[in-house]
Amino acid sequence: MPNSYIDYTATAGQTVWSSVTLNYLLTSHLGVAITSAGGTVYTVAAADVTVTESPSLTVTIDSGKYGSGGSVYAILAGDKVRIARTTPIDDLTRTFNDGSVLKASDLNSQAKQLLFSLQEQEDKGVGSLPVDTDNRYDAGGRIIKNVATPNDGHHVATMQFVDDAMALLGGSLESLTSPGSWALTGSDFTESGDHAFYEFDPAPTSIEAKTFLVEVGGVLQHPGDDYTVTMDSDTNIVRLTLLDQDDIADSEKVQVRNFGVSRNQAISPFISSDAAPAMKVQQGGGVETQNTMEVQSSSAVNQAAFTHDGKFRVGTGVGTAATQTEIRSSAAENAVEVGDYSTGNTAGAEVRQNINGSANDDYGQVLVSGQSAVSATTRAIEVYKNGSNLFYVDYAGNLVNTGNIAATGTITSVAGFVAPAGMNVTGGKLDVQGGAELEVNGTLDVNGASSFSEDVTISGGADLRFGDSTCRLRMDNGSSITLEQNATIITESGGNGYLYVPGSIVQIQSRQTDVPHLQTSISHSTKTSITDGVADFAVQITPKKASSKILVEVTMFSEVHEDSVYGFFQTIGGTDTVLQGLTTGAGSRLVGIANAGFDDNENTTPSMLTMRWMDSPNTTSPVTYTTYIELSPLAATFSHAINRSFTDTDNGNHERGVSLITATEIAG
Repeated sequence: MPNSYIDYTATAGQTVWSSVTLNYLLTSHLGVAITSAGGTVYTVAAADVTVTESPSLTVTIDSGKYGSGGSVYAILAGDKVRIARTTPIDDLTRTFNDGSVLKASDLNSQAKQLLFSLQEQEDKGVGSLPVDTDNRYDAGGRIIKNVATPNDGHHVATMQFVDDAMALLGGSLESLTSPGSWALTGSDFTESGDHAFYEFDPAPTSIEAKTFLVEVGGVLQHPGDDYTVTMDSDTNIVRLTLLDQDDIADSEKVQVRNFGVSRNQAISPFISSDAAPAMKVQQGGGVETQNTMEVQSSSAVNQAAFTHDGKFRVGTGVGTAATQTEIRSSAAENAVEVGDYSTGNTAGAEVRQNINGSANDDYGQVLVSGQSAVSATTRAIEVYKNGSNLFYVDYAGNLVNTGNIAATGTITSVAGFVAPAGMNVTGGKLDVQGGAELEVNGTLDVNGASSFSEDVTISGGADLRFGDSTCRLRMDNGSSITLEQNATIITESGGNGYLYVPGSIVQIQSRQTDVPHLQTSISHSTKTSITDGVADFAVQITPKKASSKILVEVTMFSEVHEDSVYGFFQTIGGTDTVLQGLTTGAGSRLVGIANAGFDDNENTTPSMLTMRWMDSPNTTSPVTYTTYIELSPLAATFSHAINRSFTDTDNGNHERGVSLITATEIAG
């Protein structure tokens, strides 16, 4: 058991480890390291770790994360957390002088420094690997990591280096094919950008750069860093590119050697030349009863085989037995068949080609007949990728999609279509008709025009998602969206989504204030904003659509001394527009949306003024609404009180209140 560290397995988001049982000199000697699920070790910065000693030794990662710079990670369940002690040994914790008093605490501190450093040496191998009695280093069953790539015969080789060498050489130098050799000069190369390239003719037997030796002017080049070997997928031309050598001299000698592709593992593609096949396997004389080729598992169990008589058998343990699944030209007993349709074939599954004649026009290229379903969950066809089921067809004829289906045309269902994990129709359309039901339990992504003549059910936490602003859920004339009991329509919190139904409320913005203020010396015939005294008594709203109506409402606890009217300022992009009701035929009258009665008594009670205006701003830019007051021209100046009376003292005759301004967007 280690003495200098304790290992924990973290829970998701865990940041605190209590009752840590470690001996130490100072809390600053304790640190934290985290090993992720991928095996990478991260040391948490000391500034991000807090250690407390009461009531027990507790270690806390302050931010709840680890890493630095652009690589910061949250703590996940299963992460390995090591709380470890590192005792400084660059200096003594205590120094004694002649004649000094020896205290137990000083002696103990000195002894603990020695003890702890020895424990850390043993636990973590600090300093060196131990040397055994046979004069060899002993790693103690631990894995040595961070070993550099070897470049000398006496260096330690990593497993990756060995694997790469085996894949490249097939296990020995003797397995290499006859090398190809090209004696070139700089004039044979064509410059392109910063590089120079040469097209092989004839093409080499490999495009793996590591199978080439390239010398430029007698200097050996490094694959990947100094040169690359690539093949054009359309022309099969193999190109050698010298990187960052666009100034190579015409007379510069370039020697190229290729050691071929002979190996136990196929890395490069096999490319045909002229009319010859890319790969040819031929039986030798005297073995006509043996399989021409076999495919085996890692444990040498046959999984597929090409027989000597041209059959392809699939199944675990296939050999020469005739009971396995076979692909061949025609035979009534086979489960899978490739070739011309054979009349009377009773195969459970067939792949048919060259279907001719009216009698067989209704047969597809793939026919699944087989036995009846063993149970309700029995599947007629299953398609897998990397061990995961993509989709299957049950015996009721339903196509059940468990991954994504990409279609460039139209997918038509007349029975039923189930997509538990999601479906992607790319550029085509999904057509559900004739009593069929589309059930999506994942994400339905349709990029083409689609039609649904029956029910579409979205369940299991699935989303019906529209990818951009051009996509819409269109309802034809007379159709409707019905919400069953307890069903809801929810827009994302803090998002910009909305439900736009004509006549319905799209959004509401409001400002409420209880700030008391007295505006004085207000000039007559001048529209004075209330925000001059109460800065937050304004409301801003950004309409979702330009066709929307905005209902602006104010309830204001106020008091005035003269005849006056109130209205609204509408501000869009810095431009104010007065909203006041009448615009013509008013003469010298005060014109506004609401008014407060004349009052020259400072001891009266304020009133609650209510004002409403239905606005049509015709914009999707931010609109700000503020309240203004205008005094009768019969008075020189006057005052206006909001959220208080004119005489504002703390007694029962002088009230205070709250004012509210609201903007409501109504769908047009």
